Amino acid sequence: MDIIKKKPEDWTSENIANFWNWQSRHVSRSENYFTAVLSPGIIRFLKKEKLLKGKILDYGCGSGHLLELLGKEKMIECYGLDFSADSIAETQRRTKNSPNIKQLILADRLPAPFEGNMFDAITFIETIEHLPDEILYRTLDELYRILKPGGKIFITTPFNEDLDKHMNFCPFCKTEFHHMQHMQSFTVERLNQVMQQHGFTVEFCRNIDIEKFKLGEIKFFIKKIMMSVAENLGVKEKRREKAPNLIAIVSKL
Repeated sequence: MDIIKKKPEDWTSENIANFWNWQSRHVSRSENYFTAVLSPGIIRFLKKEKLLKGKILDYGCGSGHLLELLGKEKMIECYGLDFSADSIAETQRRTKNSPNIKQLILADRLPAPFEGNMFDAITFIETIEHLPDEILYRTLDELYRILKPGGKIFITTPFNEDLDKHMNFCPFCKTEFHHMQHMQSFTVERLNQVMQQHGFTVEFCRNIDIEKFKLGEIKFFIKKIMMSVAENLGVKEKRREKAPNLIAIVSKL
């Protein structure tokens, strides 16, 4: 049997939009999004780093799980952008009672309909790994354009993901593709390099488990001990040594 393995260049904008439209329509899928599970930890981290101020854009907002919480914060104006119509519709539903949500944009091309130097902070959560090189580079240039001088971008992405370990297969078209449409894998070194190439100053880039910020130090420590015991008893598969999340804060001078 001949299997077609989808490459980044095989994914058209329409393919990608269709994939995420389907995901957003299925609650069981969208409720497992990174932001659906870990948004409380992200908010705590943003507060710790004093990024919750002024105008904030959630670029690639998906179904609006992070914006739902951001909309409850005081003294900020929140904006969202996504390339999936159904994702924006779900975000509108989820945030309809949030007065701090100022604008949600369905984008079909770049540049986005925002003024230059508009945002104090941008969240770029689990998005960078979905973009093929050409779109990734255009997107980073766009983020630089709309970020204020002195503004910061908070980035998360899987750490050093082995893309081949997370493949799906369609028996109808005999096509193999990443189950969450990931196209890129990043290490600390690669993310640093890419961001610097597009004019950003990297202030922070580390391999961290963001669940630590969701649970707090004590609960996270207890959970690690319990998981270690389960692994030693053979109840749970051993974890890889490195934490699953790569987190960065970059700024525009």
